[in-house]
Amino acid sequence: MRTAKQFGDANARQLTTSTDGTLSKLDESKLLIANNRVSEAIGILRELHAAQPDVPEHNYFLGVCLVRSNGNLEEAIRFLNAATEYYNSNDIDPGMGEPEFVWFYLVVANSQAGHCRQAIEAMERFRVVYSGGDVFYVDEGFRWMDLCEEPEQMAAMIKVNKQENGGVANYIKQRLTVADADPFQVTTRPVEFSTASVLYGVQVGAQINPSFTAEFKNLKNVEAFVDENGVYRYVIGNLVFRSQAERLLAAVRNSGYPDAFIVDINNPVIFGKEVTAIGKFSVDEKIQGEVEFRVQIGAFAEKIPDEFINVYLQVDGLEEIRDGRLTTLTVGHFSTYKKALKERDLLRKVGFTDAFITAFSGSRRVPVRVANKFLEEKRR
Repeated sequence: MRTAKQFGDANARQLTTSTDGTLSKLDESKLLIANNRVSEAIGILRELHAAQPDVPEHNYFLGVCLVRSNGNLEEAIRFLNAATEYYNSNDIDPGMGEPEFVWFYLVVANSQAGHCRQAIEAMERFRVVYSGGDVFYVDEGFRWMDLCEEPEQMAAMIKVNKQENGGVANYIKQRLTVADADPFQVTTRPVEFSTASVLYGVQVGAQINPSFTAEFKNLKNVEAFVDENGVYRYVIGNLVFRSQAERLLAAVRNSGYPDAFIVDINNPVIFGKEVTAIGKFSVDEKIQGEVEFRVQIGAFAEKIPDEFINVYLQVDGLEEIRDGRLTTLTVGHFSTYKKALKERDLLRKVGFTDAFITAFSGSRRVPVRVANKFLEEKRR
């Protein structure tokens, strides 16, 4: 079965949105890749590349798309090699995602194209730079190299993979959602893949910014992953038989996710990193009992600074909360986010410009987004 190593990795990075909250074209292409809409991503990436051919990400993702879509391999190799020139010259220390995976995809592309020597060279470079700690990628690279001289076997394997992933003509479009930007750091742990067999799940969402699993309405047992491109994927199920996954898919669609589709979760390139936490909160954070909102105006490691002493004479409803070694100052107990928002705006006007809203369930701090979702469903 599929188990996860119990150690943290805070390298998972968030992608960017423009100042007005819309996705950049590059991030839009990453979401399309995450949702099996590779041909659409290629169109966007070709436009980006035509405008800025020297940007390494444009070359990298265009090469990845061509490899994944079984497109022009020579063209894919050219784009991927262009990306490596930048990464080599800048001596970047790779983390999760590009640049280290550019060499992994060069192994795959060169092996498929029959360029065995180049595949070996790319594999050697990948082994040097890869920092993910999961031996699957190294083993997978060697497997592709072994297939380099067995084109018939390779072609058969590619055909099977296309069938398992729904094929070019049959893939089901996935709803694209963009979560609100979250400043918290994301913590992940690598997933250990102990079987080569396909394990089926149902992907219910793909997002640029991470969400708590409780934010998926009408769903339980949602797991969160971040793929090699930094896209967050949300999946239900860990099933051996596709027939089981098809029944689960039908139930998920009936629960309000008509664009959900079946995936092979035993794919480390896509599901190799499990999201465990967003900031201080578990990604599976749940709420039981009542919820209230407060406005936080300060947090101090030791004594309260002198300039904050007068706050006790100026602000009603002030309360100190011990949070580990921190003392936080909050104002009010509000039953709705809207009421807390009004108080926050008033406090900002009188000088507390960094005031922000927090949420509590009893004495336990909980994510504001999860608290809002909990109250929304409670009102139904």
